[in-house]
Amino acid sequence: MTADLDRLADDVLRVLTDGAAATPDALSFLLRRYGETGRADVRDALEPALATALNQPIATWPPRDRAAWLPVFVAAAALVDDARVPAAVVSLAESLRADFAAASRVDEAFAIVEARLAAAAVVSPHAIVPDAIDDLERIVGGAYRPGDGLAHDLRMPGGPRGRIGDHVCAASALLTAYQVTARIPYAMLAEELMQFARRTSWDEEAGVFTGAGAAPGEGFATNCAAARVWCRLASLHAEEEYRAAAVIAPDAVYAAEAERILASPLIASAVRGLACATYGLALAEWLAI
Repeated sequence: MTADLDRLADDVLRVLTDGAAATPDALSFLLRRYGETGRADVRDALEPALATALNQPIATWPPRDRAAWLPVFVAAAALVDDARVPAAVVSLAESLRADFAAASRVDEAFAIVEARLAAAAVVSPHAIVPDAIDDLERIVGGAYRPGDGLAHDLRMPGGPRGRIGDHVCAASALLTAYQVTARIPYAMLAEELMQFARRTSWDEEAGVFTGAGAAPGEGFATNCAAARVWCRLASLHAEEEYRAAAVIAPDAVYAAEAERILASPLIASAVRGLACATYGLALAEWLAI
């Protein structure tokens, strides 16, 4: 399976060499592979791709794009000796803090909060974590109903519920909040939301979440993100200290559920081009369990 990661990295490098613009997932995946393998060809592709991203007018990007790129620069800061990288982390974190008040979609709001929490690896946690946690609490307080999942629109807390993308983004942000704060209720709520999503949006025969989005590639990306969340939950369940302190689903088989997504023909058929990076990030999480 590790060889599969190298093959996926080769495919991503090939597409970038052919002139495709790097996506956040592409650079995140290549940064992870470089950190794990030290491959020179990966390093040689990363340097110009990061330089191109850093030279973009970051302030003009939509909030969701900035939220996607911020963790990339956080990861790069640990591997690249370039003063522009931590400066970009600071700039993006500050701009996303200002953008949060205008976010109305639950998935976007959680993505903004998670990106800011990730920035705590570079920016002083005291300067960023308390406000980000306060915002996370605001989203949960406005959109969450016990046993009924999340609303999609923060302006309509009683509106339509159960969108898989909202629940995956929320669970991911809550798990990151748990990592930063060690507050077990965040991880427990992440598990509850993924259990709700499974009850309402899971296709047992296909082994994927349905209703994940109408835009091309959106369902693929959401399922890969869901697999990553399940892998993170599986890793938590493997920790004796966490199991002793948390209330967990007794019949949870999160690693197996993630594997079903990764093995689904519906997902495998979309693994081409830069989508190899999105799949590779999920596969790497599964291999790390």
